[in-house]
Amino acid sequence: MNRLVQIFFALGLLLALVPQAEAARSYKDITCETTATTGTGTLNLAGAATNYLAFVTQVTSGDTVSYNITSGNGQYETGVGVFTDATPDTLTRASSIVSTAGVGTALTLTGTSTVCLGFISPWTQPNLGTGDSPQFSTIELGAATDNTLARTAAGEASLEGKAIKHAGLQTISIPGNALVPQTGGACTFGTLDSGTNDIMPGTCNFSASTDQFASFSFRSPKGANESTITYQIVWTGDTATDATDDVIWGLQCGAFGDGDTFNTAYGTEIAVTDTFVTSTTRVSAVSSALTVANYSEQDWVICRVHRDADNASDNYNGLGEILNVTVFYTDNASSDD
Repeated sequence: MNRLVQIFFALGLLLALVPQAEAARSYKDITCETTATTGTGTLNLAGAATNYLAFVTQVTSGDTVSYNITSGNGQYETGVGVFTDATPDTLTRASSIVSTAGVGTALTLTGTSTVCLGFISPWTQPNLGTGDSPQFSTIELGAATDNTLARTAAGEASLEGKAIKHAGLQTISIPGNALVPQTGGACTFGTLDSGTNDIMPGTCNFSASTDQFASFSFRSPKGANESTITYQIVWTGDTATDATDDVIWGLQCGAFGDGDTFNTAYGTEIAVTDTFVTSTTRVSAVSSALTVANYSEQDWVICRVHRDADNASDNYNGLGEILNVTVFYTDNASSDD
């Protein structure tokens, strides 16, 4: 099957399947007219073909419709146009066209051609693009004023203007005062006081001279793909004189399911370096990919965060005060059903 045949086969399937929800008003498989128009311009409709109905009996002037043309020389065109009830009735061919001449190229008609109606509004704004299959930037599922399914150029879908959640990158947020200090190098809890505005978040504070650790845990969502995760550290510091110096944060994680033994090693630690700026909230870069040891669906995941204070590149001399750890995972399902 050559490429052009595939194109028309795919379009035929679309026209046959789509209208089932709108069969009474959207699919007009008995509406065809002849035209003596030649060239690539607007068609003057010359009346119903034998045993078919005229466009004017099925659509309203100004309707955007799809059409199929069989030229007098046996070539084909499928596209989108606008019907006008006039003398004679006309069909304006739009740019969304697939023809024997190619995608996006209007057919040069010769002789007497036959043009048939495909579907009409509420299906609007079609764009056949450059591939074999039709694509739509918006689709009306009901009345023209609501139920619009739309897709942006970035691939985000919406229904009636509200975003549709889809599988992809998701976030788990852990507040600093929910961290658990670890034996043999524990961070210490504190509370920041912003001053007159009384912004007072809880923090987990890490020394500048000794490596310290804290942990947090979460139950992995069922929709997670059990692959790698990434993270960011939201933090601040208590020593203004060391502005523009660096802190090195690290994170490593392990996962546990029903029957797993607790005393199992974490996965490899992944580090991020961030620079302190006086009296500001710092948000680190997103880490590189971190592998969670023994990760399976719906596991309980525990992660250990630490400040690598004995690393020469960690040269900030104040406390590193964690406000939040943000974990990013990717899911491969639209829900946790």
